[in-house]
Amino acid sequence: MKKFIFLLTILFNLSKSNAQCKVETDPFTKDLLAKFNYTGVNSIAIGNNLNYPPFELFYDLKNGEGIMGFTYSYLTALGTSIPKGGDVLFKLENDEILKFVTTDDAAPKMFVFNEKNCTKYEYKFKVSASDVEKLSKLKVTLVRFPDASKPGNVDCSDYMKAIKKGAECVVKK
Repeated sequence: MKKFIFLLTILFNLSKSNAQCKVETDPFTKDLLAKFNYTGVNSIAIGNNLNYPPFELFYDLKNGEGIMGFTYSYLTALGTSIPKGGDVLFKLENDEILKFVTTDDAAPKMFVFNEKNCTKYEYKFKVSASDVEKLSKLKVTLVRFPDASKPGNVDCSDYMKAIKKGAECVVKK
């Protein structure tokens, strides 16, 4: 019985991800506007133990290019801002590296999750139409971005399917 409840809990949490895609033509300018927003729960509830807060990803494009971004959360209170100009690297399945540069400071946003003080950072960067095209066709295997908790970078391999799904959505014409 415990195994059954555990499996139901996992399935319930996996179903909590939410993706919204909208592609439309501006009636005045005829520009193609595409937006994709994804919120995924990267936690599995076992009793009252939730591991991590939700992950968020977005694309906001006009005629195939624009801004892409994601959030990354730490399970601790941090006060460090990450200055704009930081590198965000996407490694593709063919070993190609896409390099993006953050366009805004990533300021700490404090919140409480599972009775813990946490900090969320939002990384935003410009993407070209060819970058989005590549992201729609090739799987991202790793993302590297500046670490707010210590000098260096974070290598993240979660939510690679969401990055591809969002790119696939916004390149539809």
